[in-house]
Amino acid sequence: MGASLDAYTSREHTLFHMSCFKNDVKKCVDILGDILQHPQLSKNFIEQEKDTIKTELEESGKDPQETIMEAAHFNSFRDHMMGQPILGDVDNIFSVTQDMVKQYHATHYIGKNLVIVGVGNIDHKEFVDMVANSFGNLRY
Repeated sequence: MGASLDAYTSREHTLFHMSCFKNDVKKCVDILGDILQHPQLSKNFIEQEKDTIKTELEESGKDPQETIMEAAHFNSFRDHMMGQPILGDVDNIFSVTQDMVKQYHATHYIGKNLVIVGVGNIDHKEFVDMVANSFGNLRY
């Protein structure tokens, strides 16, 4: 199978996306369904991700545009969650526990919070059926 998978988190959403050939769409939908419904939230993976986030936070602090946008959001939305930094701060990153991540996932990665989109040369009905099969067990 030839495909690419990428993910990122912004201020307002988390995005997982795959690109593939038309004949591999079902496999990609199955992979995304598995990622979202059966995440590997082991303590080891979470600790590794904390280090990744710390590195990203350090790098974003070197980018003037990132720094300006974080400051603008903080000053515009000081008393709102939108004013908080996307990556958090180092102290908070290292205080996150496995239970916190599992609870967040269980609370927010549910059907009513997901938008699943297929683009390109795909059959709409087939895609809807694939999504229903791969994501049909999500709690709403």
